[in-house]
Amino acid sequence: MAAHAVIGFSLPAYDVYARQVLYRIVRNYQRAHWDQDIIGHRKTPLVLVDYRPPGASLDDFRRRYAFVHQNKATYCLGGFTEDTLAHVFANN
Repeated sequence: MAAHAVIGFSLPAYDVYARQVLYRIVRNYQRAHWDQDIIGHRKTPLVLVDYRPPGASLDDFRRRYAFVHQNKATYCLGGFTEDTLAHVFANN
């Protein structure tokens, strides 16, 4: 089973409507029924895929996505690569 992923959603500061939509999707996914088996499956950590240039701060990225529960997410910040696909399609 593939993980749930957000790929390349940079959230510009002026786009508050897009941020609200992503906020609701992420919060609902990470909060509702997290520790429950549903039809024999458990939720896997959300995979956030983005490209961060060398030297870019992970703290800045985490502040931008402050609504993401850190223990329920995996960050792939080297862009969309084969390694990233391995995280997206991992069976956690």
